[in-house]
Amino acid sequence: RATTRQAAAYMLARNNRQFETTIERALTLSRANGLRYEEAEALYTRGTAYFVRGRSSMTGRNAQLGQAETYFAQAHAIMRELNDEIGAAQVAVRRGHAALLMGDTALAEGMLRESIGIFERRGVRQRLGFAQHQLAATLVEQGRLQEARPMFRSSVELARQSNLPLYEGNALGDWA
Repeated sequence: RATTRQAAAYMLARNNRQFETTIERALTLSRANGLRYEEAEALYTRGTAYFVRGRSSMTGRNAQLGQAETYFAQAHAIMRELNDEIGAAQVAVRRGHAALLMGDTALAEGMLRESIGIFERRGVRQRLGFAQHQLAATLVEQGRLQEARPMFRSSVELARQSNLPLYEGNALGDWA
């Protein structure tokens, strides 16, 4: 886990060489020791690196996001295997967001609805608002504006209640 955190620090510093070396070491350690949760965290972190690269790139965007989806899907499968509902829902949100950016609205909607169902059932309000925002954006992409509006409204309200102004602003911007 510490090695994954170190890799994440390299990712934030945009030191891609050190990130790749360190995240590979985290995966090797977790797999060699049968640490499935830590393996899922490392896969999620590697997927996040590709996600960030894909979001900031105009060339190769879908290739980067596709790589992110590959790692997110592996992490998602492990979280499900471990019966970690909250962890699986968090990864599903990221998978949905990546799918939306790639234009795969069917995958995006499925992942986001799965995560929303879990967050609602388990009372995880902070992440629920972000998932609703992403689902609303997905519905807009599909031309389903009537369904999107209440989802945006709810995501903004949850962000306000949770004192998350960045989430609130992003949701308001997309809703507008």
